[in-house]
Amino acid sequence: MSLRESLFPGLKRLRKRQTPSELEFTLSERIGAFNPEWWDTLANQGSVFFSRDYLAMLEANAPPQMQPRYALLSRRGQPAALLVMQKLHLEAARMQAITADTPSLAARIKRGARDLATRPLNDRKLLVLGNMLSYGQHAFVRHPSLPLDEFWHGASEAIYRFRRAEKLEGGADFQMVKDLVGSDATEAQSLLDFGYRELETEPNMMLALDPAWTSYSDYLASLASKYRKNAQSRILKPFETDRFRIGVIANPAASAKRLHELYLAVHEAQDIRPFTLPESYWRALPQALGKRVRVVGLWLDERLVGFVVMLRDTDGTVFAYHIGFDKHAAADVPIYLRLLHAAVGEAINMGGKRMSLGRTALEPKAALGAKPERMVVFARHTQPLVNKMVRGLLAGIEHDEAPERNPFKTT
Repeated sequence: MSLRESLFPGLKRLRKRQTPSELEFTLSERIGAFNPEWWDTLANQGSVFFSRDYLAMLEANAPPQMQPRYALLSRRGQPAALLVMQKLHLEAARMQAITADTPSLAARIKRGARDLATRPLNDRKLLVLGNMLSYGQHAFVRHPSLPLDEFWHGASEAIYRFRRAEKLEGGADFQMVKDLVGSDATEAQSLLDFGYRELETEPNMMLALDPAWTSYSDYLASLASKYRKNAQSRILKPFETDRFRIGVIANPAASAKRLHELYLAVHEAQDIRPFTLPESYWRALPQALGKRVRVVGLWLDERLVGFVVMLRDTDGTVFAYHIGFDKHAAADVPIYLRLLHAAVGEAINMGGKRMSLGRTALEPKAALGAKPERMVVFARHTQPLVNKMVRGLLAGIEHDEAPERNPFKTT
């Protein structure tokens, strides 16, 4: 290290940022453009969310606000890493709170900080390394022989190359690496050299599925008396009439229109809605992934009033992936909570090792026995002054903490 760099450490980071990596790049907007053998060599080491079947399905059924981007990084002529990215057009109306009343002062302060932080992003382009439709590290697969520092140098360069190549149509001035957990988050500190800032988000709620559970009844029996009685009286009993029916939807494609209506009922009530899935997605997802996907439905008088999509990943994680329900019917009975319990039962039926429940509704998920899994993102803006402002504002937004709950019997 030179004397200048030792006195001004920022110079070393700047020099690294302006030096190309030694990797080779293949960039495309279509998954079909890649050598399938090379892609699969890496993708088969990771999640089903990296599979060509899933990515091709998402390409064909992507929201209009989302465009896929992919990169294959090679090293000395051999595949070394793959990157899955999404370019989003953030529209102002989709990034603002839609609820008029916020009851508490703390909530109003938090919402105000969030609005300030997102204001520079309205009507802007966002390039995400990761999957906006899922929770967890679905951004990259790195071959073990590729050193971490070299990988993150190459990943940052791939993001930069996409951004520069798309200037004519409006380049993405904000970039984000999404949902790193565990060692992946720790090992991504090289991103700080490229102007990114680490930000912790709400945790992903993860329920460990006991191998001894062979059915939902086993799960229910494992709960402490207080939690079991509460589930039976408040959540299960209201649905124990002939008017309600719960089960796996045999042909989700035939119910796509109704699934979309129920999805919109929940989706359109959310404050931030960066994109909206098309109706065709509900037909395409089960068709693309086959037995890995099950859709659990809840019927009232033979009319579908709720659903949850279950997706089993290659490592045994079952995602409670999408949920939708009739808000009018939910005013009388706890449909959302019943769907959560139905999801636990189906995850057990699918032979899952754990169930991923996502970031929202932390309290009821903790009551199920789910524990928080820390997640971080790395974000940066292309303009240094704006980058400092946005990073400071985002860092000031407090995220919700999962409550401490242990609903299981103690031995």
